[in-house]
Amino acid sequence: MKLKEFLSLLNPLKGIIQKNQKIQNTDQLIVFVKERSAWITQITLLGYLKTRMGTQYVKAFENKELMKSINYAKEKIYLTSIQDLVLYVISYMKNNNLSDLTEQAASIHTKVIDQSANLPLSQNEIFKDINKFETRLSSVNWIDFYKNNPFDQSCQALFTWAPVADELKQYDEEIVLNSMALKWNNIVSDFKKLINPIYSSFNNDI
Repeated sequence: MKLKEFLSLLNPLKGIIQKNQKIQNTDQLIVFVKERSAWITQITLLGYLKTRMGTQYVKAFENKELMKSINYAKEKIYLTSIQDLVLYVISYMKNNNLSDLTEQAASIHTKVIDQSANLPLSQNEIFKDINKFETRLSSVNWIDFYKNNPFDQSCQALFTWAPVADELKQYDEEIVLNSMALKWNNIVSDFKKLINPIYSSFNNDI
């Protein structure tokens, strides 16, 4: 497999971020969540695999079973990233007097997935993900969520599902988790810059 073909594995996640798109309503919030979740999935999974496989990583992707594992990992990481980011933005907005979207959390989450139709997500994984999100909603603390490791589950998903041999993974956990956490910090910074403090329409457009 050539490098170009390898990059195409995650091509649906490439080049989709509208960096200067202000967030002024829920539609734009949904786009932000979808784009940033896709971006962090691509950059972290690809980066980890390249680091671990070194110069052999392109050749390694000729293995069909490995390809299946990569695609499965991509699904898991992307869906968990959506969950984390939906919970983060709603918690942040509520506690910074921007808007209270807590009652719309499930709807926003579902709409992000619906807008991901261009990605190869299996219906079975989507069903499991929606159930998992509903469970998280039942116990989420909206006051504290955005301040207390809000992206822990997606970082763990990267470490858990990345198709890297266990004998190598055992040395990687801290580095992998910290690397993804730092990239989430960039997304949080973007969110705070793009969020519009005037949200008169936010509660009425779900």
